[in-house]
Order: sequence, then structure tokens, then C-alpha cells
Amino acid sequence: MTREQFFGANTLDGGADKTAHFADYFVLSKEFAYIFGKLGFSESAALLMGLGTAMVGGALNEVGDGRPHVASGRVSSRRLLGGSEAQRAGPPARAQHRPLRYFLFSVTYGTKGYPDGPVAERQRQVGLEIGLNLEQILSDLGVTRDTWWGYALHLAGDNVRWPFTAIGFRYDLNHGKWHGPNGGNWP
Repeated sequence: MTREQFFGANTLDGGADKTAHFADYFVLSKEFAYIFGKLGFSESAALLMGLGTAMVGGALNEVGDGRPHVASGRVSSRRLLGGSEAQRAGPPARAQHRPLRYFLFSVTYGTKGYPDGPVAERQRQVGLEIGLNLEQILSDLGVTRDTWWGYALHLAGDNVRWPFTAIGFRYDLNHGKWHGPNGGNWP
């Protein structure tokens, strides 16, 4: 509905909106699939229904973003792409008891200073991180999604990158400069 230039340096949020939508709707798809599975649907039906529900929500969100008088959405905080969903298949049997399963490797995209900071200080960062696999840690501690508190802990631990739980390097596309090693929001 508008020509927003997606990840361009001169956009409203430097592309954080697109990465946030991708991450948010991935989480919604996964969580709805879990709920549909608990309601008795087969695994494949639950996955398709979760994906469909998230896609409809995402489409409505994009319509709202394209029509500011209908709805408005801006994200200026850094969101983590990737996460622990790939761990569902699990590592090979011989690696199941190794400490590396407690870590995740992630590719990140984030912005700083958008939309309100001085143009000269705005950053669009692409990065690589190694962080804690909180889903695996919770599971190995015996915390399951079968209780309200276990579900709440997994919802937060599986889908959110908490401060100081990852470290990495980021390349600032706006200034051609590397940052790190750091947690992304450190100086």
C-alpha cells in the first residue's frame, strides 16, 4: 500500500518492523500449533492451523501498517531471528548429553536509533550470536508446558532473547563498522 523500502537506511524503522513481524508471527504460529495439538488435532493439522492463524494475523497487521488511520505499528527494539525451534528435531543421539545443546547460534538483524534518533547515529546491524538455549535448559530441569507455570516459563524462555544471555558480533550497515563482542545493546 506504500513504498516503504523494507530494510533501507532511510526508512521509518530501518527494517526492524519486518524482522519483528517475522519473529512475532513465527512465535504465534508455533504457539497456536501447540494449542491446536493440545485440543486434539493431529500434529500436521495443528501445524497447518497454527501457520494459517499466524498468516491471517500477519496479513491483517500489514493492512493496518499500510493504512495508518486504521492501525499503527512501529518496532524500534532489536529482535532475535532464529531460536530454538530448530532444536525440536533434536541433535543426534550421541550428542544429546553434551553441553553444546545448551547453546544456540543465531543470525540477527537489529536497528538502533530508529525512528527518532539523529540520522547520523542510526544503525542497521546484521550479526552472529551464541546464546543460551533456554528451552533445552528448562526441559532438562523437568519444566514442561503441561502446567500453567511451566507453559509461562517456556513461552518466555523459548521465544524471547533475554538480556545478557547471548554474545556476538554485529556489522553496522549504515556506517560500515563492526561492533562486538557484546550483547547487542551494550556500548
